[in-house]
Amino acid sequence: MSKVQLVINRGILEEDPDGVLYLSAKIKDIIADVEGSETLMAAIKKKAIDEADAQTGFWTLVFMKHCGETSSDEINDGVHALMSWHRGARENRLNEWSMRLRLRETKV
Repeated sequence: MSKVQLVINRGILEEDPDGVLYLSAKIKDIIADVEGSETLMAAIKKKAIDEADAQTGFWTLVFMKHCGETSSDEINDGVHALMSWHRGARENRLNEWSMRLRLRETKV
């Protein structure tokens, strides 16, 4: 099973008919809880050696809060899939903004 399929099967990511992946409502709630906890966010930042490590810690915590106890291999695969999805979603969003700005510039 692919890493992406793992997070889809776990209900973390959902796929629309066009094949676009997005976060499930439950995961959005977990993310909001983690981001809203000063204690958890401080612990992640304290243990992280850089921003990439902090992102790994964040997604690991989100995955584990959703899935509970699971194997370290499954956690590793799930976290890699989430980080790849997040990076891709961020790049797509940047491309959308860039396109809007370029279109707006040509209309002016």
